[in-house]
Amino acid sequence: MITMQKKGAVCMSGAAFGLLIGWLYLPKLSFSVLFAAFGAIGLLKYVARQKSTQLQRKTQEEFSLFLDCFTANMAAGKNVLNAISDSKEETRLTEGTEGPVVAALDRFALSVRQGIGIGEALNGIAEEITDQTVSCFFQGLSFALGRGANMMKLAETYHVILQEQRDLEKERALHLAGMRREQRLLFFMPIVLITAMRLFGIQGDSLSLLDVAVRLFCLLLFWTAWRWSASIIGNGSSAAANELGRA
Repeated sequence: MITMQKKGAVCMSGAAFGLLIGWLYLPKLSFSVLFAAFGAIGLLKYVARQKSTQLQRKTQEEFSLFLDCFTANMAAGKNVLNAISDSKEETRLTEGTEGPVVAALDRFALSVRQGIGIGEALNGIAEEITDQTVSCFFQGLSFALGRGANMMKLAETYHVILQEQRDLEKERALHLAGMRREQRLLFFMPIVLITAMRLFGIQGDSLSLLDVAVRLFCLLLFWTAWRWSASIIGNGSSAAANELGRA
């Protein structure tokens, strides 16, 4: 969760960067202000995506540790409720911080103490957790509890699934790393070129209406090319995931 103070700092940084780039590209106040707004919004979205990725990674790491503890506690002969409770505390002590899974399990324990059934409380965790694998596990645990199925086997199966997902993500990241570097380098070069032209006075002091129109048209082409390349990388990411998943 991004605090208001953090959001303000991010918006100011993005606006300052956008203002600078806008002024270098087209030294008009209205254009620079527009770029400042785009910079603030763009950087805020980028930080939000990074936070979401970190939260997902934290959830999966914490869930993997919980599965290890839960499997061990079930193998020791504990019932489901005690196994969940002990695994939660072991996960909290090992991690040192309270992540999404431990927080959801705390609310699960509170629900059970208030008289809600274990199965219903487990479904509550599944609805609360945004990670699909974690959510499906707790739904499956609730179903297995109602049917008397082997819950330790369920935990072992999901541990394997989680490890395969991690391996898949690593392979996909390596597959796309080169493409993303090339994209960033390609679209960073015009900024360097424009900056050099401004510093060395190649652009000239005055801009005609035609100059402004040409630069706006080039900016539109630049933005279209960026969106197109991002779409290509996105399609490559999906293709890599499908290919590695079949493998």
